[in-house]
Amino acid sequence: MALRSVLGGDTGVIRWEHCARFTHCKVLQPRFSATVSGGRMTVSTIDSCVPGPASARLASVPLWVWWLVAVSAATLLALFAKGGDRTFEFIDSDDALRFVHVRDLLAGASWFEIKTSALGGANGLVSHWSRLIDAPMALLLGMLRLVLPERLAQMALVTIWPLALLGGLMGAIARATLEAHGRAVAHYALTLAALSLLAYYQFAPGRIDHHNVMIAASVSAALLMWAWPRDARIWGAAGALGGLALAVGYEALAPVFVLSAIAGCWALFDRRMSRQAGAYVTGLVAVLAVAFVATVPASRWLSVHCDALSSNMVALVAMAGGAFVLVMHGGAAWSWPRRIATLAAGVAGGGAMFGWLEPACLAGPMGQVPAALGPIWMDQVDEAKSLLADFMRGKIEGTIGPMSVFSAGLAAATFGLMRSGRREDRFLLAVSVAFVMLAMWQMKFMAYASFILVPGMAVAIARLPALGEIGAPAVRISAVIVLNQFALFLLPMMLKAAIVPATASSIDGATAAPPTSFLDCTKADTLHALAALPPGLVVTHTDIGTHLVVVSHHRVLSGPYHRIPDAIIANLAILMARSPMEAGRMLAKVGADYILTCRAVDEIVLKKPAWQGTLTEDLAAGRTPAFLAPVVVDNAPLLAMWRVDRARLPTP
Repeated sequence: MALRSVLGGDTGVIRWEHCARFTHCKVLQPRFSATVSGGRMTVSTIDSCVPGPASARLASVPLWVWWLVAVSAATLLALFAKGGDRTFEFIDSDDALRFVHVRDLLAGASWFEIKTSALGGANGLVSHWSRLIDAPMALLLGMLRLVLPERLAQMALVTIWPLALLGGLMGAIARATLEAHGRAVAHYALTLAALSLLAYYQFAPGRIDHHNVMIAASVSAALLMWAWPRDARIWGAAGALGGLALAVGYEALAPVFVLSAIAGCWALFDRRMSRQAGAYVTGLVAVLAVAFVATVPASRWLSVHCDALSSNMVALVAMAGGAFVLVMHGGAAWSWPRRIATLAAGVAGGGAMFGWLEPACLAGPMGQVPAALGPIWMDQVDEAKSLLADFMRGKIEGTIGPMSVFSAGLAAATFGLMRSGRREDRFLLAVSVAFVMLAMWQMKFMAYASFILVPGMAVAIARLPALGEIGAPAVRISAVIVLNQFALFLLPMMLKAAIVPATASSIDGATAAPPTSFLDCTKADTLHALAALPPGLVVTHTDIGTHLVVVSHHRVLSGPYHRIPDAIIANLAILMARSPMEAGRMLAKVGADYILTCRAVDEIVLKKPAWQGTLTEDLAAGRTPAFLAPVVVDNAPLLAMWRVDRARLPTP
């Protein structure tokens, strides 16, 4: 830093001007110079600055540069985790169906009717998803189509959308940590966020379903409340993000509920937070109500679906939220019994209205799903499985990585946030604990916990002191290397591999040709071979159906969606039929035109005793019923297809 003394003539006034040419100097070697101009003499010190350590120079890099590097690194790591052969394709059926909805909306589908006839047979599929996601993606795809061919426009869409959401969430992490604890903590937070392994899947190219929107909105809401605890406007924006997350999908119900409960308890015990908490609840209720009116036609306001934004949820949130706002604002001077009684009355009234409008919804978002769907499909959905339950059953290999991440993350966050003594830090710690508990309960919440732990871990790392001869910067960089999620996730797996010797089968398998995978059956290049066939209704394995719809004009009977339980049950009954007569009658009943199988899926299901002696086994063995005629499929060796001869089908 250069210091300049200015002497103004005979006045004797001395003013020191700070010229911040050097931000981080290790040694100052001053030299002096003097100049005379207009009767004024200026004496200056010209500093010769020897730069400090590399860590100090890195700390001076603007935060937006750190953000750009972090987002780029996260993008590359997400691509690596996904695998290069499917970079711009849909791996998950939910993403494929979302694209179908976006494409239908651009083609003139009704805003209020989220229905596609390409799935579900004669009745089609009426989705529980929100047009709030379809609209911006349709706008983006329409713009991309103006300058790119259709295939490239689709590739650009499925890349830009998730990465823009990831960039926004990482920006929220950086800005919140900067506001709460300064630039150094923000740098650590961005680095840890870029290495959040458990969250990559939801933000990788191709992930255009609503999960990443709910994650970004819910986590950002918590960060806003933490970093700006005294700003009611910011808390109102956080409530709006929570309302948006709920309007987009009910997966966010649990995170938004626990966030609201923790914020409410904070305000109840600290009356200085009343205005902020009231603004949060107002924002949440307002956005949820507006989204309901904007996406649900008035003719269906009293038609309640447990898995989608309906009048029962709006009533519950409005009545409970109204009571809370009344207590926060009008009841600031009330006694504790009166405040609690008013809040309890609002919650009870909202709950009663919720149950009265649709009693089945008291069982949860899946309350209207037939019980028969559980054992044949829903019980196998990975995102609904419990990490803790799997761990208790001894499934160590699939749980030790996430358990290590959450254990170390909570320990570091507790160390960093509890020592500060700030109430807002304890609020963030409470939210972090709650999100980790949700992740242990159901795996679909792992990304929420993964991101919310980042700020607390960054605070802990920034507080680490020097260790003997090792300076504090080196200690902190080492902590980032050890505590990032890649290291926490992969280290236990590496230790297990080192301790447990490889079996003979695994050694033999290393030299054999890689086996086919179920994912090979859903590749666009594989299924595109069927696009040239005359369009018809296809019976195939449930997880293949939506991917076929994306690349062809065919309709499929089934897909992995609980809104079409009858179609799923009928589809499985056909593939598992015990006699040609039984299969033929069901094919006639649903009006099927084709049966499609894939060798990679057949190899999996035919190992199960329940599939022995079924139509699928007969087709795999070349035993074809008289009412099925083989169809030649070029350039797709995994696929086998048969056309249904309606004239030879038995009478339903």
